[in-house]
Amino acid sequence: MLFVFAVLYGFAHGGLFTVISPTVAELFGTGSHGALFGLIWFCGTLGGSMGPWLTGYLFDATGSYQEAFLILIAFGLMGLVLIGALSPLKQSIREVH
Repeated sequence: MLFVFAVLYGFAHGGLFTVISPTVAELFGTGSHGALFGLIWFCGTLGGSMGPWLTGYLFDATGSYQEAFLILIAFGLMGLVLIGALSPLKQSIREVH
């Protein structure tokens, strides 16, 4: 089962990595692609490192994971709304960069 998990996880997680860069370029252009891509990875790494610590703290303080899940749901919904508000750059703007 470990090898099955490793293959499935590799395809799913690896697929995410290959989609982020072209998505950033399509939505924001290539003029600041490196800075935006770095900011995305910084925020993802910060969340990945602080999330377990904050979840553990909230569990120790409340005895439940409910608050942590509610915070995650709120962040997820906020991200969904923000992503839904984006639209690809117009072709004429894309050609300038």
